[in-house]
Amino acid sequence: MKITAYSLVALLFLTLVADAKTGSFYAVTDAVYKGNGSQKYPVFSGGNAAAAKEINSVVEKIVPAFMQRERDSYKEDIYVKSDYQVTYNYEDYLSIVFSFEYGLEGWPQNLERGYVFDSKTGRVLHAKDLHVTASAIKNKLHIMSNVKDIPLDANLKLNAVPNNFYYDNGFNLHFIFDKGSIAPEAYGIIDLNMDAY
Repeated sequence: MKITAYSLVALLFLTLVADAKTGSFYAVTDAVYKGNGSQKYPVFSGGNAAAAKEINSVVEKIVPAFMQRERDSYKEDIYVKSDYQVTYNYEDYLSIVFSFEYGLEGWPQNLERGYVFDSKTGRVLHAKDLHVTASAIKNKLHIMSNVKDIPLDANLKLNAVPNNFYYDNGFNLHFIFDKGSIAPEAYGIIDLNMDAY
């Protein structure tokens, strides 16, 4: 089989295009807090090195800050497990969702926290950076409630855009609501995909 120079160039171009769409901007490595394998967090490299350094300086504090806050709340030593998922990793934004299991043995609690960073600067995005209103989120919650048959709290008040959000790999904006915060606890953590409704 004869491969021409043109064929090789075309194949290389298609490979680069495929990599650009599926590749990650930052390389991700697992790290553990104080050598505890059940308390994982990510370390980022490559991409924009200066921004990665800023992102890492924030991310490395998430697990210990969570542990301290919850242990202070319980007023005793509790177990904490942490894991994460990088949900969007491109040259515009980096998005991570941390999952925590914590509490006293036999009484586990679960929590999820989303974080979005500007990939060019490493700056953490906050609710005020989003182009969405509390009213729009509340409307989407009601649509989701009807579609998924989730009874929302009758006294649900959403006066501000929640700061617990992330982007998925399709750049859909999600808001995370803690168990029992907007619906009965039996429905667990509620993840609202703003682009699905």
